[in-house]
Amino acid sequence: MVIDRIKKIVLRGGKLCGALLSVWILYQVLFGFKYWLNTWFAPINSPFAFEGYIEAFDKSQIVVYRKDKHSELWDMHLEEWTRYGGASKVRVLDEEVYTWEKDMGLFYEENKFYVYGSVGFYIIQSEPFHVTLLINPEVDLTSPDYKYLSKALAKYSDDELTILHSETELEERDLLFYERILAYPVMLHQFAHPLPLKREGTIDYRKLLLYYFD
Repeated sequence: MVIDRIKKIVLRGGKLCGALLSVWILYQVLFGFKYWLNTWFAPINSPFAFEGYIEAFDKSQIVVYRKDKHSELWDMHLEEWTRYGGASKVRVLDEEVYTWEKDMGLFYEENKFYVYGSVGFYIIQSEPFHVTLLINPEVDLTSPDYKYLSKALAKYSDDELTILHSETELEERDLLFYERILAYPVMLHQFAHPLPLKREGTIDYRKLLLYYFD
């Protein structure tokens, strides 16, 4: 009698595990594979694209590109970049990127891209497209050293760009990423992705899966 009950419990547990596994696989196929396709067919992943980019966001409009021994943050508009024609123009937003983190949604949607570099802390939103820059107080946009930055920022409309001068102006969730990203060792991404964390500081294993799927 007891053995029969145990067998029934094990059988039900096996069915439940099988159902959960099926749901997980379906989730990956429906959303993960779709995200992979969208990423793969982005212009920057074309057969004739340059090799060197190490992270892409918002259908490859925003790219972290490794150049020699440093990384740069690029903004490329799709009308200036074709899958088989290459890039005609590139907006360099930062010539020295230290580290970054992508905020992925539950269904593989790219919510925001957080990038920390020499000019400050970028918060890039995909829908609607918007760039927020918590600018480094040492950055002088009138200086010849930052001419590339002032030219790039000038091309954004008022609806697309916000420049902040204090971390107190950041939204609560953006501030969380800002404080966390500052704790990463400089150039950590040359070796590995930082572990994505939940608000309470524990590892977010779902996001960890998204990191390596990406």
